[in-house]
Amino acid sequence: AFGPETRDLQVPFVAEYFSATLPPAGGFVPNTLDQCSLLLSSYFSEVAGTYTLNLDDADTNPGAVSAANFLNGRGSVIMTAPGSGNDGSVDIEFSLPSHLRYDWDANAGTADTSPVNTASFGSYRGNDRVIYRREVLQ
Repeated sequence: AFGPETRDLQVPFVAEYFSATLPPAGGFVPNTLDQCSLLLSSYFSEVAGTYTLNLDDADTNPGAVSAANFLNGRGSVIMTAPGSGNDGSVDIEFSLPSHLRYDWDANAGTADTSPVNTASFGSYRGNDRVIYRREVLQ
């Protein structure tokens, strides 16, 4: 997710499950039936050492989540605005129980981890010919 450093930023998360029936060898699909997984701000944390540019751990934090549920498999956390001049990014981890973690780096030598999303604050200017851009994590 990205936005200006002067406004709070909504960072989306999607509940997914593995479907072996997807061609050719299966894949992850959104769990649109998930209406009850609980989201608390304590489930989200900034990943230490991932701050870039002018952003540091005192500038922003996950907040504005108070016992919200996933809706149609989608949820989000609001990152507080770091303030003018504090541009940069930080990774946000959604803490999950061990049975829901995954080998995101495809390295058998490392432990399975919880999903991570990136919150980017500051001016963003893409190509003028791009009307809409969305990051898809699958």
